[in-house]
Amino acid sequence: MIQLTDISGRTHAIHPDAIARLVEPGNSGKWHGINCYVKTFNGDTIEVLEDVSEIMGLIKSAQEAK
Repeated sequence: MIQLTDISGRTHAIHPDAIARLVEPGNSGKWHGINCYVKTFNGDTIEVLEDVSEIMGLIKSAQEAK
């Protein structure tokens, strides 16, 4: 599991295999403090403070720890 923080400050623990896609926001999203949209395979979208490269690093670390 990796931990991500949404724009409301809540922590989410999500399994890396549940992540379908990471999307960098446009300028308006960044203005609102969103650094990445995390799209899951069940259709949810989480707007998080971490950026795409940081999340990719967390996923890689989680996979190496298996």
